[in-house]
Amino acid sequence: MKTLFVSLVAVSFLFFFACQEGNITDPVNDNVDNQSNKDYLTYINAEVIELDGSMYDPVHKSDLKQSAEVSGKLTYEHKLFVADPIPPAPQNYVRLKVIVDADIFVRCPNGDRIWTVTEYFEDVVSIPRVNETEVFIEKRFFIKNACCHPVDMFFKLKVTEKSLEIESMWLQKSDAKFIGDPKW
Repeated sequence: MKTLFVSLVAVSFLFFFACQEGNITDPVNDNVDNQSNKDYLTYINAEVIELDGSMYDPVHKSDLKQSAEVSGKLTYEHKLFVADPIPPAPQNYVRLKVIVDADIFVRCPNGDRIWTVTEYFEDVVSIPRVNETEVFIEKRFFIKNACCHPVDMFFKLKVTEKSLEIESMWLQKSDAKFIGDPKW
């Protein structure tokens, strides 16, 4: 009888205390800003990527010089958060802060020009750990001081758990229009 009483107490103890957390009917919270308070920051990386090279110039493509020279830097801060480390589907996300500061030298028929890009953005990228360790994102930046036609600079960025890399960058004519005639 004593064994039966002890086993009943043990079963009731397990029943009441084992079912307290992890209720499957709890609502799912998709707001990342609220998650950052309870998620675990596991990795911080801040670096500078130098921008140096040539790109195709879509504005002056009929000229002899069809390339634009790029110089500058992309500065970023990369923070990895683990939202749900429990298998079968652990969830990680990366919070990015990126500053692009670049000069683009172009040869225009009206004289050589320097276009500038000075932009800042923040983004949160979800990195699923099931069969994927990297995510590609595309960002568009407005170019200031464009001469003949509005132009945008695009970056294709690879986000991993530990870093941010530039996969490609290119120039593209913008759909925007100049407010007035360009002044040379």
